[in-house]
Amino acid sequence: MQNLRLIFAVAVCRLSRLVLRLFNRGGTTLPGVLALKICPDVISRLSSGLETVAVSGTNGKTTVTHMLEKAAKTAGGGYGCLQPFRREFSLGNSRRALL
Repeated sequence: MQNLRLIFAVAVCRLSRLVLRLFNRGGTTLPGVLALKICPDVISRLSSGLETVAVSGTNGKTTVTHMLEKAAKTAGGGYGCLQPFRREFSLGNSRRALL
């Protein structure tokens, strides 16, 4: 049952993001809020088994995430970057993620 809730939460999140983009209403927290209502532990379950750095706040999240990603790659760290604004969600062979 928990796996079904997780799958449904991710599907609702992606669908709501698509609908918001169709109406030029990007930059909203609605997809995440909906996913958390359906499956309150969605973040911990999706990041299970990963070393994770999450960036949150009111302003500057994209800039800070890009800086952290660049610093990790420069230092030789195998980090992937997961951002809602990017199309690619692959971590490659890495088990580390910047969210």
